[in-house]
Amino acid sequence: MGLLLLFLLGVLLAATLYLTGLLRHLRHPPRRSLGWALARGVPGDPEALGVAWREDEVPAGVAAGHGAAPLAFWRIARDAAALDAPTRVVILLHGWGHGRRDTLAWLGLDLAPWSEPGTLLVLPDLRGHGDAPGRSGLGDLDRADLWALLATLPAAPFTLVGHSMGAVVAIETAAAVARDAERGFDLREVVAIAPYERLRVPVRSDLARRGYTVGPFLWPLLALLRIAGIRERSTAAAAAQLTVPLRVVHGAADPTCPAEDARAIAAAAPHSSFIVIEGAGHLDLWRSHREAME
Repeated sequence: MGLLLLFLLGVLLAATLYLTGLLRHLRHPPRRSLGWALARGVPGDPEALGVAWREDEVPAGVAAGHGAAPLAFWRIARDAAALDAPTRVVILLHGWGHGRRDTLAWLGLDLAPWSEPGTLLVLPDLRGHGDAPGRSGLGDLDRADLWALLATLPAAPFTLVGHSMGAVVAIETAAAVARDAERGFDLREVVAIAPYERLRVPVRSDLARRGYTVGPFLWPLLALLRIAGIRERSTAAAAAQLTVPLRVVHGAADPTCPAEDARAIAAAAPHSSFIVIEGAGHLDLWRSHREAME
């Protein structure tokens, strides 16, 4: 009996350590730092684009998430005047494990059609990514930061563009904008690239792809995330609350987020379009299928 109890305690300890490791992996994704960019020969900042830009931040105490530490972002425009007085703002949100330097590399040296004259591009690092402090909010805790970022930017019509986790953040934030019309944010459109319906979808696929056993640990892992303040929500339910057009773009060969998720999210929105790009996966939509994206 004593040996059995000892064995069970050992199994419980091993499972606890394994779950802790999975949780740490999700909350501490790889960082796309300046060193990462230099090692791969991609721009470390927008200087190489030959356009007007500067780094700015949501001040400490304004950003609501993760201890209210400052949140850095880039302002990019073809003309310097648009940095502070744009006629249109486009906010580009990266996915889990990526950052604003990925977004910069995906856009390439030619920013069209994202930056017509008067357009301000905004590229933030979400928490726990790139140069941003803290741990990843996995798309749930990031809405507060994006809300604070909107309050920091010049008043102008804006579009939210997000990839994967960033797409979910964009949709959730757009739903919050619709619910709080008194704030006066002039949101015109949401573009969701490779979104997912619930957090368990990318969690399961990412961990499995990295060789982790997920099956029996998925529900305990989701429970631990909930204790950490990260709730699993329905992206389609948020999309149903939108009052602006939603454009969903998805790769037919996406191994991370199934096309059925994206189709259901688009179908839930009152005003939406759904675009499937044949041959595209999860990470190559901007890089290898740019013409179809535009």
